[in-house]
Amino acid sequence: MTTAPPPGAPPKPPRKRGFAALDAHARSLVSAAGGRAAHAQGVAHRFDSAEGRLAADTRYRKVKSSADMKADAHAETEGDVKAGADGKAGRTESNAPTGKDGDSSD
Repeated sequence: MTTAPPPGAPPKPPRKRGFAALDAHARSLVSAAGGRAAHAQGVAHRFDSAEGRLAADTRYRKVKSSADMKADAHAETEGDVKAGADGKAGRTESNAPTGKDGDSSD
């Protein structure tokens, strides 16, 4: 039977399970054994240099196109600010704020 923590007490962090519960050395031993077993069965895959280059090029194209899309989106939002008569971005005569009562005549 579990007991609830007293009110106001910080919650306990969840317990680590599976590979997260192992220390780094134990994880390394388990993964090395799995790699050896996969190679022994003939189901492991090794990249050759040409396949590695192709994977890197594909990744570079995805990252570059993503960055280009972000730059284009940023340029579009920057272009929404209209320049005034003096060529500077900001408020123009037509959208300048009026006085306290909303009347622009003095």
